[in-house]
Amino acid sequence: MLLSYYAARANLYFLWQLHPDWCHARFAQALDTSLGWVKKWLKRFRDEQAQGHSLETICQGHSRARIQPSPKTSEVVVERVLALRDAPPEGLRRVPGQESIHYYLQRDSMLQFFEVPIPSCRTIYRILKRNQRIAARPDVVHEPMERPAPMSVWQIDFKDVSSVAAQAEGKQQHVVETLNIIDTGTSLLLDAHVRADFTAETALEALASTLARYGCPQRITLDRDPRWVGSPAGSDFPAALLRFGACLGIEIEVCAPHHPQQNGFVERYNRTYQEECLALERPTTLEQAHSVTTSFQDHYNRERPHQGLACGNRPPLTAFAHPVPLPALPTSVDPDSWLTSLDGLHLTRKVDRHGMISIDLKRYYISSQLVGHRVDVRLDAPTRCVQIVHEQHALKSLPLRGLVGTVLSFEQFLSHMLHQARAQYRLRSLQQRHYRTAVKATP
Repeated sequence: MLLSYYAARANLYFLWQLHPDWCHARFAQALDTSLGWVKKWLKRFRDEQAQGHSLETICQGHSRARIQPSPKTSEVVVERVLALRDAPPEGLRRVPGQESIHYYLQRDSMLQFFEVPIPSCRTIYRILKRNQRIAARPDVVHEPMERPAPMSVWQIDFKDVSSVAAQAEGKQQHVVETLNIIDTGTSLLLDAHVRADFTAETALEALASTLARYGCPQRITLDRDPRWVGSPAGSDFPAALLRFGACLGIEIEVCAPHHPQQNGFVERYNRTYQEECLALERPTTLEQAHSVTTSFQDHYNRERPHQGLACGNRPPLTAFAHPVPLPALPTSVDPDSWLTSLDGLHLTRKVDRHGMISIDLKRYYISSQLVGHRVDVRLDAPTRCVQIVHEQHALKSLPLRGLVGTVLSFEQFLSHMLHQARAQYRLRSLQQRHYRTAVKATP
């Protein structure tokens, strides 16, 4: 290998002597090498011949081995690294890793005054490892998720504040909860709503307040919590939140069952929130939970270095000091526009003894002559009707019931959707209560 390198360099030298007027590209083409290699070695020939070196010495190249040993890390820096590891600064409520320590070393006024070199993250890791601050563990292959554009995709999830005790007469579980809203493009904690009465209605109201503050993202990802996606038995159309998002042009993505990684950014924040806030502060009342959560939100966004790829070991509001503005909420909304995404939906119904069928818990008369027969129901979204078909023959077109039929202001639309969420939640709870009662009564 060394002989081939030597020959290529020598060939370049002799071509250069024969054709001093050639350009770099022509030398590269003649020798079948890269343009950068030609530029580097022609410059080296000129410089080292001017210093009196022979052609043989020049063609042998230079060793890449260090002439001087690598500089040792100052003992002051080592002591500072260990001190940061053992006593986290600025209210950091976790054990800092090498990235966090590097972040704080760069801001250390004493090291800046004496112009002490700041070691790399790899060197900091070796210092921690050498001083028994890091336990050995197997390597884990990490495949990062594709990061969307800033402020375009949000993830939302509930987190139980378990340190608040159950009430003697009242809720026994989930006494106080926090609705956390994370932007996946920046890891910014947009909002943390702390309440003791989260239902389908109040959860939608909390999300709407965040939308009013920041604007409308392209997509919101959430899990299958019944308060988000739960509809009463017999419903054929989406829950109130899904219709709310469709009317505003926001794609609502519901995670698959038993796949929390699809909501991974907010799930990871929930762990941080638990370990660095709730587990340390142990709030026992709603007021305390609200206070510590508000303080931690400011600490998380402004002070705590975030190791996410987008933040680059900086707090989210430092990495993204000026978040991308989002489209504001519309002033008027068509509350029935969610039907557009369901256009062409097919349902099958059996005509009951009264000649009627049920669609989305509402009754429609078909025909007394078709009692016991099954009919096909097709949704026609543009006309807000359902087409009834029996044995491939169109019977009739019926207008959908329960629609508003007119454009509303956003305030009126929100009030309407909150009413829908409240009604759905109550009916679903009633159905579950009847089911539990029936099960207990079964011998």
